[in-house]
Amino acid sequence: MRLERAHLYHILPESPWPILIGFNMFFFASSLGFRLHDISISGYFMLFSLISLIVCVYVWFNDIVDEATYDGFHTRAVRKGLIWGFRLFIISEIMLFFGFFWAFFHASLCPAIEIGSVYPPMELSVIPTFEFPLFNTFVLIFSGFAVTWTHRAFSLGSFRDAIDSLLLTIF
Repeated sequence: MRLERAHLYHILPESPWPILIGFNMFFFASSLGFRLHDISISGYFMLFSLISLIVCVYVWFNDIVDEATYDGFHTRAVRKGLIWGFRLFIISEIMLFFGFFWAFFHASLCPAIEIGSVYPPMELSVIPTFEFPLFNTFVLIFSGFAVTWTHRAFSLGSFRDAIDSLLLTIF
């Protein structure tokens, strides 16, 4: 039985998951740093923090699904807010990569005098464009086509084609 609410929004209860995930991420990053400095126990510490992080994320997502399906807290207004939040996240990622490309083109088209007014700087060894980067580009484009094929097959209800194309994407 659902309780009547005075508003359409879901006020979140206190949750231990954000702070636990934050601690686990800190411990994982710290143990990775220790591992890079060859501290022997850091491998076990990193494994423990990674497993703990995965468990916390799983349980937190499980709580969100329970709130949406069984408790009925995700009203139309809440779903609309979640959609807008995801859209804003995507826009922030677009702006981040725009900033990366802007910095690259600015550095390459107007090299600073501190690096000798040449781009790339003379001390920098450059990766050949037509070797590893070209291969990675082909892998990225091919996996994009394969996962689009998977989505299309699922949308049409052809589950055998969807599984085949998903395996091809993973491969």
